[in-house]
Amino acid sequence: MKTFVFVGLLVVLGISDAFAASAGWEDDYRKVLATARQESKHILVNFTGSDSCLPCMKMKANIFSKKEFREFAEQNLVLMEVDFPRKRHLPFHIEIQNQRLAKDFGVVWFPAIFVLSPEGKRLVRYRYMEGGPDRFIATIKKSMRPQVSAKE
Repeated sequence: MKTFVFVGLLVVLGISDAFAASAGWEDDYRKVLATARQESKHILVNFTGSDSCLPCMKMKANIFSKKEFREFAEQNLVLMEVDFPRKRHLPFHIEIQNQRLAKDFGVVWFPAIFVLSPEGKRLVRYRYMEGGPDRFIATIKKSMRPQVSAKE
């Protein structure tokens, strides 16, 4: 009986951890675009191999999970995770969407992180970045500045 309870507890903790890890991250591209337009927020698209890509895991642990990033993102970004896990299966429609997005965005390695305008225009692409959330946020802010034309 003790073994059953212990195993059950591990399963519940694992499931709750998976849900907590994706908190704030959407997986539906159409929904992300609509939300960004409605809220006038930029979009951060994270192409990841969440359970097999070491730099992806480091990005999540060292930047995306940090309070500074979460607070910045809540105010400024709509977050989308385009995941390609090896140890679990996603719903079929999400797998198809993610494959199409990877092709459309030209993604061949992970992580590939894009910042899009609120209208969905691609502004910049990043890879894993050392330096923690403060450096990442500063870099993202630069890409979010309005583009100044050469005439101004």
